Amino acid sequence: MNDTLETIPEEYAGALQEYLNGAGEAALQRAYELGRMAITNGLGGLELARMHQAALEDLIRESSSVEQSARIIHLASGFFVETLSPLEMIQRGFHDAIETLRSSEQRYRTLVDTAQDVIHTLSPDGSISSLNPAFEHITGWPCSEWIGKSFAPLIHPDDLPFALEVFQRVLQGETPPVFELRIHRKSGGYVIGEFTTTPQFHNGAVMGTLGIARDITDRRRSEEQLRRSEEQFRLIAENVDDLIVVLDTQGHRIYNSPSYERILGNTRALRGTDSFAEIHPDDQERVRAVFEQTVAAGSGKRTEFRFLSLDGSVRYIESQGSVIRNAEGKTEQVIVVSRDVTERKQADREIKKSQKQLAAAQQIARIGSWEWDVAENKLVWSDELLRIYGVEPEEFEGSYQAFLERVHPEDREMVQGVIGKVFVSKEPFHFEHRIVLPDGSVRIMEARGEVLVDGEGNTAGMMGTGQDITERRKKDEALKALAKRVVDAQEDERRRIARELHDDVCQRLTGVRFVLDDLTEEVAPRQRGARNRLRDAISHIDQLITEVRRMSSNLRPSSLDDFGLAIAMRRLCEQHKKIHKTKVEFSKSDAVPDHYDPEIEIALYRIVQEALSNISKHASATRVTVTLTQDESVVTLDIVDNGKGFKPQEVSIGKPPDQGMGLVFMGERAKLAGGSFRIESFKRKGTAIHVEIPRPKVLHEENKDPDRRRP
Repeated sequence: MNDTLETIPEEYAGALQEYLNGAGEAALQRAYELGRMAITNGLGGLELARMHQAALEDLIRESSSVEQSARIIHLASGFFVETLSPLEMIQRGFHDAIETLRSSEQRYRTLVDTAQDVIHTLSPDGSISSLNPAFEHITGWPCSEWIGKSFAPLIHPDDLPFALEVFQRVLQGETPPVFELRIHRKSGGYVIGEFTTTPQFHNGAVMGTLGIARDITDRRRSEEQLRRSEEQFRLIAENVDDLIVVLDTQGHRIYNSPSYERILGNTRALRGTDSFAEIHPDDQERVRAVFEQTVAAGSGKRTEFRFLSLDGSVRYIESQGSVIRNAEGKTEQVIVVSRDVTERKQADREIKKSQKQLAAAQQIARIGSWEWDVAENKLVWSDELLRIYGVEPEEFEGSYQAFLERVHPEDREMVQGVIGKVFVSKEPFHFEHRIVLPDGSVRIMEARGEVLVDGEGNTAGMMGTGQDITERRKKDEALKALAKRVVDAQEDERRRIARELHDDVCQRLTGVRFVLDDLTEEVAPRQRGARNRLRDAISHIDQLITEVRRMSSNLRPSSLDDFGLAIAMRRLCEQHKKIHKTKVEFSKSDAVPDHYDPEIEIALYRIVQEALSNISKHASATRVTVTLTQDESVVTLDIVDNGKGFKPQEVSIGKPPDQGMGLVFMGERAKLAGGSFRIESFKRKGTAIHVEIPRPKVLHEENKDPDRRRP
């Protein structure tokens, strides 16, 4: 009897295992017999319950998942009931057996109700017979709305054929592998479920299915994001010129982007190799230290080093590392993004070399450069420009206002006006202005520049040069003063010769004429030949007197001193018209006064005189207009002819005097008077001369005395 009691638990466990494996009614019959045998050998219901609990615990421990445990508990309950059925007629122990079963079912119900996964059962017709609360939490549908209804409407239409196929296989007794279905949410959309399902048996026949579904939507989303991230990383790594490498914490290569092929060859052969091997020996220790610091600190540091390529050449590499951490937050891998900056380094060296050469050239030429960012109001001066202004780099504020403060107060308005016009016109500019150095000295600057525009055509900045032309201006002034003295001397000499011709030569010629007139009267009428010769001589003398007076007038027109510039010009034009048979028209504006400063008058008069002379010699013109005007700021002289014209650039000093010196003469005259000279001419379209001289002071009546006027 003792031996029987010892074997009953083993037999019970074996019978239970067979039942769970699908033995059906035969296994339940065996349970009944084992129960009766146990009672016959003196075991009560409580002992049977303990035996069942022990066998059940062993089976649950061996189960591989929660779903399998739930299935074991559910099926084992029925088996246990059959085991206890012999006790129905035995009062002793009956109550304890019922309580044990109720406790077991309660534990099962608690397990099902608190499970995070959906536990469900289906009837053979596909209707839902049970759902645990997890269904409502995951899908949003109340369980009561689906109990007794078909599961098909819950399945995504694309997944439904597969779901029905699996359901039929389970009804045939199969236990299919884990599969996935998309389940309709009440709020819209679908949740992805991972399903395990098994048949439910009763009396050897399948009475339905038991299934467990786990929500893997977030996992699938994470997996998809990971897949996309990996795909993006692959696309980036394989399509950029940058060098991308993934290293383990020891610096061994896990992955190299294809861009490494141009310096290290086949990237697959690099896997697992030491990433420091190709670094220049002089840089290896430093780069390794940076790498180890990145692994330890979890943050990368930018570094630059030399790299030895396959062909033995040295490349300059710039790298930045970033770490990949594991679930515990420790550095697991290091991603290093590098860039070959060899060409940039070479370009930097060339730029530095050019900058040194430019700085030397600027210093020699006393020319500095500048650049102005308008939006940021940031003005950058070169070292030479700082030296010209006598400013140390740390003393210069680097703004447009800082520049204006160093401009001579009398020139600031002019400078601002030029800059303002350039903002609108966006044309290159050139002007001169004075600056005041820190020691109070004044220098003259020549500024040149151009406008920088953005993509929309707006002024973004300016750049240009500034040159100290103080010494050059001093030399120019000295040359100008010398030229003025030469011109003054010429005019003085012209005046002297004109007076001598008029007052001396003309008087003597007139005296000779009077003598010849007297001789003509005294010669006897019979000496007709002598009288005719005397009259011819008198005629020649008259012509000579006229020519001498014309020469005297050309050398120094008395009308310029007596009547002023406008009348002198008019008479000059009329005289030219008579001599050269060319239509010459003179006009002036009402604003033109009678007299200007003598230097202005003689300059403008000589320009007209020289222009008419050139026209008569070279232009073959039939019409000439001379116009003298004045406004608030300048006196303007325009001389226009309809002659054959020429190309001004073809006229050079190297040609004969009558083919260029006249233009030079007129330009110098205008310059000495402080004005400007411009000529425009085209072949067969005539020539236009334009002269502008800053408005001078009008002479008063008391200054009109020719003896007090300087030429």
